[in-house]
Amino acid sequence: MADMPAVAEAIKKRYGIPEEKRHIMCIEYFFGGGHFIFQDEWDDPCLIATSDDGSRILKQLYSDLTSTLQISD
Repeated sequence: MADMPAVAEAIKKRYGIPEEKRHIMCIEYFFGGGHFIFQDEWDDPCLIATSDDGSRILKQLYSDLTSTLQISD
């Protein structure tokens, strides 16, 4: 849960504000040409890509987020 603000900011920075469609059990997000399902059951948030393009977008976001981390000894 602590990573959610950083992920949301990375999405907004790279792709702008995502479109969203709320459902009872999930939220659909649309950004960067991809379609994603977001679920947050039992405090275990999960953003799921629904296509190969979406998978590439998530990998890019992961790269963006991990490249800004500083590793200390």
